[in-house]
Amino acid sequence: MKRKTCACAVWALTALWAGFIFYMSSRVASESAQMSGGLLEWLSKYFGATLTEFFVRKCAHAFEFSILCGFLCAAFYATLGSVKFLYSVGITVVYAISDEIHQLFVQGRACRVFDVFVDFCGALVMAAFVAVVILIVNKKISKKDLF
Repeated sequence: MKRKTCACAVWALTALWAGFIFYMSSRVASESAQMSGGLLEWLSKYFGATLTEFFVRKCAHAFEFSILCGFLCAAFYATLGSVKFLYSVGITVVYAISDEIHQLFVQGRACRVFDVFVDFCGALVMAAFVAVVILIVNKKISKKDLF
């Protein structure tokens, strides 16, 4: 029963995050640009970072979809007992494609193949991160079993 509850909770978090991405993509171009500009200003003020709005926006894309992929990895693990990396990355990319198509219908937004590529890269980075964490944890567990 505990595992089923955990799986439901992780799938719910995954759906909420996908909803958050949808919401962010639903914002018209001027609102999205204002948000990026605000973040750029904050980074510049507190970290002295000289970044472009393009860079900030692409990092936001990669971040959003890396988190989605991480939630999917966790959801598959909670449901099946194993992380399905290819499924997690694949579903993330399909969602990224649907997100870009969705933006065609939002004022001032566009559908960009490059953004899907950035989202894919974010998903791959998260999948690799999860794989490394699993390897480290498994090595620590196997060392404890030896002693």
